Formats: sequence, structure tokens, C-alpha cells
Amino acid sequence: PFRLQLLNFDIAHPRMRILTLIQCLLVGAALNDECQPGMESCSMAEETRTMLARGHLTSLQEVDEEQNNDAKRSSAQTLVIQHGEHKITTRKNGFLRADGKKEWMICLPSSDKCDHALTHKLVTDCLPPEMTVEFEGNPDDNGLCCVALAGHESDIKREIDNCRDVLPKDAIIEQSRETRVPEDLRESTESLLEDPVDSSLWGLDRIDDRSGQDNDFSPPGTGAGVHIFVMDTGIRVSHTDFGNRAIPAFEASFHPNPKQDCAPTDLQCAKDENSHGHGTHCAGTAGGTKYGVAKSAKLYAVKVLFGVKGRGSSTGVVEGMDYVSRKTSLRPAVISASLGGPGLSAAETLTVNKLTSAGVLVVAAAGNSGMAEDNPWSGGFQPYACTGTPNAIPSAITVGAIDPKTDEQASYSCWDSTNPGANSCIDMFAPGTQILSATNADDTGSRSMDGTSMATPHVSGAIALLLEENPKGSSSQIERTLKARATKDAVKNPKGSPNLLLYVGRDTATAKARPAPGPCSDTQKCGMWDMYSWAPKCQGKQFEYWFRIHCAKTCGFCPKGGPVPNPDPTQPPVSTPAPPPQTAVPMPTPTAVPTPTPLAPTTEPGSPGEMIIDIGSSSEPEKCVDAGLDPFKHYNCEAVNDSSGSKMIYTFGKQVCVSESFAAGWKENLKATCKEYDYR
Repeated sequence: PFRLQLLNFDIAHPRMRILTLIQCLLVGAALNDECQPGMESCSMAEETRTMLARGHLTSLQEVDEEQNNDAKRSSAQTLVIQHGEHKITTRKNGFLRADGKKEWMICLPSSDKCDHALTHKLVTDCLPPEMTVEFEGNPDDNGLCCVALAGHESDIKREIDNCRDVLPKDAIIEQSRETRVPEDLRESTESLLEDPVDSSLWGLDRIDDRSGQDNDFSPPGTGAGVHIFVMDTGIRVSHTDFGNRAIPAFEASFHPNPKQDCAPTDLQCAKDENSHGHGTHCAGTAGGTKYGVAKSAKLYAVKVLFGVKGRGSSTGVVEGMDYVSRKTSLRPAVISASLGGPGLSAAETLTVNKLTSAGVLVVAAAGNSGMAEDNPWSGGFQPYACTGTPNAIPSAITVGAIDPKTDEQASYSCWDSTNPGANSCIDMFAPGTQILSATNADDTGSRSMDGTSMATPHVSGAIALLLEENPKGSSSQIERTLKARATKDAVKNPKGSPNLLLYVGRDTATAKARPAPGPCSDTQKCGMWDMYSWAPKCQGKQFEYWFRIHCAKTCGFCPKGGPVPNPDPTQPPVSTPAPPPQTAVPMPTPTAVPTPTPLAPTTEPGSPGEMIIDIGSSSEPEKCVDAGLDPFKHYNCEAVNDSSGSKMIYTFGKQVCVSESFAAGWKENLKATCKEYDYR
């Protein structure tokens, strides 16, 4: 079975064609008219019909448009298709509405060039008749420069064609991901408002002490005047632990229901229907009267996950971010986002960056698949914190979980690699196991849960305390103070993450001297790549983080000079020594980060900061050349003389790579331009 799974890596291989034929024969047999529903022998047919109904197999109407990309979709969870001057990101397991349609987001990175007239044109004049509108941002009202549409891949291509005169080349066009609640849960029968802080509330007790617990939670503030937006499954706002401070705020679109701003008195809007009360539990930890960190903060239910299982889409997450962006009167504010899913999203990254720049920090869960198989072909959740969204977004505060009593990183908590070739995505740790908080079952009950989702609202509440202390503080000021005050070196086995444990006091702790990073090398798994894959090593953007961990030396990810990949996050990015510890730490003024030096041209002059790379011709459908890129920086590359217009250009470590579906190569002497850009 493992070998068959790996055969699905590349449909272009002869053995893969045979397997594909077998799969087609099985599907055909399953759909045979002689097979009647309900018969035991027809169980596969019923399952196959369900898969077809949900869009897991390509519909007949889409065969023509999909056939040129099927080979790559079989091996990649994410495929970037070049359509004219624009790039479209599609997903193998993207979100599907109940009617089988895909959701697509279009966002413009340059908000200063976007107004409501443009977003409105995208959903009116440019809209193909088969598409429907999910969301229309209004930049003139502090909203996002994004729209969301529902339709097939052929529809989004027609949308781009209809609006190519106003749609910039750097527009983000991507299929929506599935977002979900992935928690492992434990229930408790303890009642609500009875006892002072005890062992059942160990999380609160732990974060106001440098070590151990003292059966007391005495934070220096209450979060009064601060607004916490809980982006989750909704909140049971009538729960007594919220003391009338929880407000129904927003419901994202979820077919067939459109998005809506809630009336403050409508208790059915943004209601928590999750079987475990996930959103209510997280809200209680962030700001509940008994269970919460910021006991006087206002809590807003931003519902983006639906049903008893808590499922949604990245479109809904962007809609929720847009709601917070529009509500400029509700400041200072912080977003608590205990949700996520595999895969990276440029649209979600753009929205998180916009809110962070506007002073609203987004706190994200690291993920609960820390015990998942370290297998790059699995296609599902990975054990790394850097392979999901929003946890991999650099501007978000990503939180890992610790266990009670031991302060050890929880086994389920996603992790960062210790290999110097890998990046770190976790910012800090907080209590996440056996966390007691409010439930949605009734107005007085409680429940215990495990997960990085439970660790996240501890940090959201702590940020509310900092915003109470300094309401005008910028995101960089608040983040730096949060990390400067965190307890250092308390987490056991943090792996490659900063060893910072949440602390709500106002004094600092001195970190121990950090050991020099170990040698950057390959692991034994790197040598296994050629045994199980026909794809060239060090190629394929979807496998980059795996290569960073296991093939860092071979693939050119080892740092050469300069700062280590994971510098001390409590210090500003300058060479001056850190100030000595003090008993009360004022909010620091932000330190200016130097602008990266523009890249020099390599072969011939281009625009400022632009490199021109000679790719040359190729007899294979994919080719990579060593361009000397910095593996720890980000580049935007485009083909200069692509006669077919179908080639995909991407960077991988120090290399620039070109790929073309179902082609035996290309004869032209291809060139590509690459320019460094700021990922944040």
C-alpha cells in the first residue's frame, strides 16, 4: 500500500499511467448501471458517487480545461497555473461548497492602487454568468481589497480575461482552502462559578509565575477597554462567565447562507453550534470572568467555522478579517484565531499583514498534528508548524502548547525543526493541555480541552493586558514587549522554536546564552528520496520545508554567514546589546529594520533590484538553475521570453526553476527576471 501511494506521485511515469488506468476501470465498474444502491457489492459504487458529487473527481464539463494540469495535481497539493500575465493558485483538496462549486479569491497587494470602484467591477462587469459572488471588499470603508467568487476553474479564467485591463499582474488569485478545528478534546463535568483558582485552572496559575504554580492568578490588569475578536465557531454569548461582555458580531458566508454583520441583540447570529463548544471555550480562556486572562475585555463572536465539526473556508477567514478591518472604532484590538488547515495562502497572508500594520495583532494556533507522520507525500496535515495557515504567516503570533506540571511541549503540538536550514514559525508557548473553560452546552457549564487552540487565547488575553497598558502601542511594540517579558528557557523540548513561555507580569527574565547552532547537514531521510520518488531532489515548491529539514545541505538551505536563521525574538534586529533586566518594563519604541539591499543584476541590466537569470533550453518538462539566491529571502520571478505562456516559474533555495505541463521541454533560450520582495 505504501508503494502504491508513492506511485501517485507522478502521473507522467509509465507505471503511474497503468495505475491511473486501473483507477479509471474501478470507477467505471463502480458506476455500472447493474449496480443498485444498498447492495453490499455496490458499496464502492456508492462511495464513488459521493466522491463525484462532492467534486473529488473532475466533472465532465471540466475535462478540457483540466487535462493539461492533471499530471501536476496528482503530485502537488498546490498548483500555480500561468494564465496570460496572471498566476492562478489551485488546490488538489481545496474547499468545495455544498453545490460542488469551488471558491476563488482575488486580492490586490497594493491597497493604495485599489478602491471600491475596482472591487465592484470585479464582481459586476467582469463576472461570468456562471459565477456567483461570495464577498466584495470595500477599501474605501477600511475594508480589504479582495473579492471572493464561486465557480469552476474555467470561470475564474474568464473572470481574469474580462478584467485584464484593470487587474495588475501581481494580483493574488487563489482557490480557497478548507479551514477547520482539529482538536483532540477531553471533557470535564466541573461546574462554573464555585472555587478560587485551583489545579483545574492551572493554565492561568502558570502564566503569572516564573516557575511552578501558587494557586493564584494575579495579573497586573484586566484588559478593560480592549476588544478581542474570537475568530472561531461562534460564542454562546449568554454564558454567565462572560458577564454581558460577549457580543455576536459577524458570520462569514457558508453556502447557501451569505455573510452578515450581527445585531448585538441577536443571540442566534454567530451562535456556537460546534459539538465541543470550541469557540465558546476559547473565548472563555481569553476573557472569561473565572476562566479568562483579560477579565474585563469585550469579546466579539466572529463565526467563520460551521456545523458540529467546525468546518469553513479561507474565504470565510478573509471575510472575518475584513470585518475587523472595517470596525476601526473597536480599538485597541486583537484577533484570536484558533483554527487552520494545511497549505499556505497568499490571500490570508495579505490580510493578516494588513491588520498587523494597522495595529491589530493576529494570534494563531501552531496546529495539533505534531505526531503526524513526517511524510512529504501524505497530502494531509504535517507535523511542522510552518506548513499550515495562518500559523506559518510571519506577522502572526503563532502559539505552541505545553503540558501541565512538566512545562514540556505537548506531544500533539506542531513543531519547528532544529536543523539550521529550516525556518521557525512558532513564536512562543502557553498552557494547552487540560484547559478548563466555558462550554456552549448551557449558560453555566464548563469543559476541559487539549490543543494549541487552548494555548492561543491565553496569549490573546495577555496581549489585551498589554493593550490596556499601552492603548496606542503599535503591533511591533506590543509583540516585542510580549516576548521580552516571557519566561525564558522554561519549556522542555522546544525543538527548533524560541524557548519563550507566556508570562503576564511586567518584569523581564534574562535568557541563558544560546548555544551555537549545530552543523547544517542532511538527515538519513534525504537519501530515501530517490528510492521512493521519480521527481528530482530539491525541486517542487510544495516539498520545500521537508527539504529544509532533511536535505538542507544538498539543496542549499544551509545559512552562510550573517545571523542564524532563528535569532533571539526578544531582541530588536540590530547589533547593539540588549538592555539589562528591570522590574517594570515600559513599552519600547519600535526599532527601524533596515531595508534589504537590492539585488544586483547577474547577466544584463534590468529594473532596479532585479536579476535576469539565463534558464536556457531544456529537453525535460522541468529545469532548475543555480542563481545564487538567498534561501532565507523571498523572490518574485517571471519568464521574459516565454513563447507558449504556459510555463511556471518558481524559486527553490538558491535555484530558479521552470516547469511546463505535458511538454517535452522547450527550444527557446528562456530567461527569467527575479526581484526580492518583503514577505511580511
